[in-house]
Amino acid sequence: MSYLFMKKTILAFFLSLSVVNIAIAQSEASSTFPCYLQFNKGSCWQGYQVDLQIIDEISGEVITSIRLSKEEFQQQQSFPCRPEQELRFKATFSPAIWEKGQDQWYDAKRVVFVPSMSMAEGKKAWLLKRCFHHDFLSVPLPTQGDVGRCACE
Repeated sequence: MSYLFMKKTILAFFLSLSVVNIAIAQSEASSTFPCYLQFNKGSCWQGYQVDLQIIDEISGEVITSIRLSKEEFQQQQSFPCRPEQELRFKATFSPAIWEKGQDQWYDAKRVVFVPSMSMAEGKKAWLLKRCFHHDFLSVPLPTQGDVGRCACE
């Protein structure tokens, strides 16, 4: 077997693999389904605007964001998700409680895994619920409002 023949055979093999990888990536991208985020904040956060971002844990891409105005306590938003996708959440609020807290983002306590297709089979959408401040790390309590009523209702 000549060196040139082996080189062509190996090259053809790797090219066929890349075509398969592209086809798999395209089929995974087309298998998205709707997810919904229900985002709440406790009544102690009245007077604070709260912003949340949903981030793909692998790519780091922000998938969507949602804003609760100072007067809003709940909002629902749809976004596309993929089976077995890892989602990370982070949130911020304003006005800041202290100067150092200006523009500070708080990570969620845990990453959420979208169910696999077999788990999602027969379902038309997936609902996630997040509560500010309960589902996030190291969020200080607000200085104004009813601090005893911080649970999401």
